[in-house]
Amino acid sequence: MRKFVCASIFVLVAMSFVVAEEIRVTITKIEDGKTVHYTKKGKKKGDEPIKGTIALSPTAKVVMGTFNKETKKVDAGEAITEGTKADVFKTDKGVPALLVTEGEGDKAVVTEIRVLKGKKKAN
Repeated sequence: MRKFVCASIFVLVAMSFVVAEEIRVTITKIEDGKTVHYTKKGKKKGDEPIKGTIALSPTAKVVMGTFNKETKKVDAGEAITEGTKADVFKTDKGVPALLVTEGEGDKAVVTEIRVLKGKKKAN
């Protein structure tokens, strides 16, 4: 009986964790503050870019992303006060960003947008 109870608790705890994923994309449009349109690179070199849309949480944070050289990941930086209505999103070229999502598949929702700085062109 004890093993059954322990196993049941383990399963409940394991299922309660929310799956979070980070996706590097170029945001092409944010529609009504509810949907993010994006493109991302194909899996192999020479593949066509993948276009997609994903739901945006009403409580999503919008921040500048800063690259951490030690962990080689993009950390959340300074908050963008205007959120998705900021001038940084008003461009025809798209905005490089890292989307932090919760959930899977069609139920995935963006909880944080980390805006990335574009690469500087060599002179």
